[in-house]
Amino acid sequence: MNNNQIVGPIPESLCDLHFIKALKTIEVECNEVLCNCCSNCPHAPSFIAPEHFSQNNTTPPTLSPTFDDLSFSAILENDITKSIRQELEKISTKPETTPRKVRARAQHWLLHEDTYHTVNLKVLKERYILAVIYFALGGQNWIGISRIWLSSDTICDWDGLKCNQDGFVTGLFLSSRNMRGIIPYEIGQLAHLELIDLNSNHIKKSIPDELGQMPLLGYLILHTNEMTGYVPNDVCMLREQGSLTELWVDCNANDPYPVTCPRKPIHCCTRCGAT
Repeated sequence: MNNNQIVGPIPESLCDLHFIKALKTIEVECNEVLCNCCSNCPHAPSFIAPEHFSQNNTTPPTLSPTFDDLSFSAILENDITKSIRQELEKISTKPETTPRKVRARAQHWLLHEDTYHTVNLKVLKERYILAVIYFALGGQNWIGISRIWLSSDTICDWDGLKCNQDGFVTGLFLSSRNMRGIIPYEIGQLAHLELIDLNSNHIKKSIPDELGQMPLLGYLILHTNEMTGYVPNDVCMLREQGSLTELWVDCNANDPYPVTCPRKPIHCCTRCGAT
């Protein structure tokens, strides 16, 4: 769309298509069009050097900077963004499980909206996974939230999260939040998670197999939802090994949305239903 008279920002939906590689190229006049995801700006760089901004001036200059104006740090930041995106794509490797729109929105938030500045890849991955959970379970419509998610604060300050001394998530306490959707499998990569309590929501489909790959998980509470299917064998293995102390799902036959819970070699579930 270059060599036209288009102005304003590139729509987020187009950037989402670019991030998931459905749209290979976005080419515009970056002097006039605000673009965080353009792959080619024929007459101007796709970024503006930080020295063009001051604390009291947030308006971009009208003239595009020359190469001499561009700082090395801005170029390096562009390379880091590409590297981070590649790492995030390694987390979400099952496009048939987590919708592309969810993954794209989470990536876009982390790379272009999140103002929590860090180059710690482990921290960035946790923020991304939590963003996936937020978008996959309709975070915009959650209720009872006292501390907003996707804020610029550390994740330990987000509602319903408990962290260890290193700042990694150990607990999700998000019962009765009007969650709607499917638990994304990426949750299994929250390596420090010890407790998941998502009871009394509107979560659908089955328990992700990946929850059985969390050796520190001690409490899994998912009752009073709309889930069906079987408790994964790997989750039951955590019960057999003794690491998973509490597994509470809707496993009564008369539950509106019953989950089948194996009884051998041990009774996998510790509690069934809302009581």
